[in-house]
Amino acid sequence: TLPVAALSVLGGVIVAMAQSFSYSERMLTLWFVICLGLGVLAFCACLVYFARSYHSQLYVYLPLLDDLENSRREFLALAPVMAGGEGEVLAAFEQQMRQRLIDAADRNCRTNDVRSGLLHRGRLALFAVLLLSAFTGVPYVADAVRIKMANESESAPPEPAKPAPAGSVQLPTVPPNREVREGDVPRQKTGH
Repeated sequence: TLPVAALSVLGGVIVAMAQSFSYSERMLTLWFVICLGLGVLAFCACLVYFARSYHSQLYVYLPLLDDLENSRREFLALAPVMAGGEGEVLAAFEQQMRQRLIDAADRNCRTNDVRSGLLHRGRLALFAVLLLSAFTGVPYVADAVRIKMANESESAPPEPAKPAPAGSVQLPTVPPNREVREGDVPRQKTGH
């Protein structure tokens, strides 16, 4: 389930990048679209491998014990008419049972081998999705930085007005410093 969770997160990242990319700068867009397209292909391949590994697998199960016991009784019922008697019948039953075990084990082993191969290819595709998402992130971040810088330059405060030549404007004076002796209460200014 961890690979499926990782695939879900990466799929969300790919969709978020695709939706918020500006597609305005030609070279960034080309790089972005190529990486994004390859990432989507790897995502789909990973999804197919994982889906196939979890579904449509054929496993062979042994008969239920109650069915086996009924079959054993049927074999034993034939013992009186067999030349070898009960020994021959039980040997035939055990031989068939052994073959059933071998057939089930072999088939299940082949199924597990196929499933293991699909999971391995799915993990490789997941790694490709991770790498391609990182490569897609480079033009995505470059685009975001370019847009942010453009927005900051548009919303920059206007340049301050050029100062008037010296002597043409009378500047106000800064109020004088106050002196307060420790323990004295400073005087309040009146008239405001």
